[in-house]
Amino acid sequence: MNYVTQAATPWDALLRSHRKVQFRDAEERAESGTSKAGQVRALLRREGRPMTASEICMEVDITSTALVMPVLKHDIAIGRIHLAAGLYTISSSFDEQLQADIGRAVALLKRNGYELRKRR
Repeated sequence: MNYVTQAATPWDALLRSHRKVQFRDAEERAESGTSKAGQVRALLRREGRPMTASEICMEVDITSTALVMPVLKHDIAIGRIHLAAGLYTISSSFDEQLQADIGRAVALLKRNGYELRKRR
């Protein structure tokens, strides 16, 4: 049997980092969980500056810059993370507790027969 191994390129070292996100405290680690999106949120919060997809890939160990957008799709849709000019930033105005309260209120109203529509 012949096994073919692919030669490493200089790009492999740049695009595939094996460093993992270093968390400052247990609370930040618990919040991020094991999901890639949680790790990216923790990274953006910790860095406090806009980051490119390649910077995020290097820190969170996402295999391709093309996968950063799909990983953060839900967060961008609900306004937790903003994408502008190729830079990802965490929204300072997004309040986790408020969003959880709104979700519980919506569930309560629907359970009691109310029909809800989102205003534009």
